[in-house]
Amino acid sequence: MKNNSKVSSKQIERYSTYLKYLIVLKKSNIDYITSSEIAEEVMCSEETVRKDLQLISEPATPGQKRSISTLIYDIEEFLGYHEKTNVIIVGCGQLGKALLSYAGYDEYGINVVAGFDINPELIGTKINNIDIHSIDDFEEVIKKYNVSTAVLSTRKHCAQELADKLIESGIKAIYNFVPLYLLNTNKKVLIKNIDIASSIAFISHQQKKLEE
Repeated sequence: MKNNSKVSSKQIERYSTYLKYLIVLKKSNIDYITSSEIAEEVMCSEETVRKDLQLISEPATPGQKRSISTLIYDIEEFLGYHEKTNVIIVGCGQLGKALLSYAGYDEYGINVVAGFDINPELIGTKINNIDIHSIDDFEEVIKKYNVSTAVLSTRKHCAQELADKLIESGIKAIYNFVPLYLLNTNKKVLIKNIDIASSIAFISHQQKKLEE
């Protein structure tokens, strides 16, 4: 992703949401859209959408239709999808295997270069043609492939320790799937904590509110 200190994490999430929606429209042979139409679909204000888009694309007047192809390109360019980012996945259990086997990374400029685990039966094998290494090889692999991002999908009891080792080995961003909030004292490292269960609970709660 392009470095822009003026962009918040919430904006980044919105750009990703816009992009997914626009890609669906493009595949449905829809070529143009207004900010208000996007806002209605993603459930935020038209002003928010317009400001977000004007930051990364050509300005448009209220009500003016924008080219969906242009918006897709501009958002992907802004998020860095046109540049390859090497990523490692730490923890190759059921979730880790699913992440290693995912076929859609290329669309986002992501190149998974290695997996890591402590299970000796997995170390030295391949999942989806990706080599599985020992966690002792963190530093070597990270340097070899110039990796700055790691995905963590281990068990709770070792997650914090592994996150600390990843940071010590040069990782600058961690996407954490472990249901444990990771502490981070290094302000130059980004940790995104994802709790799948709480996300499901949240959307379930929101759905019930809609029925009231």
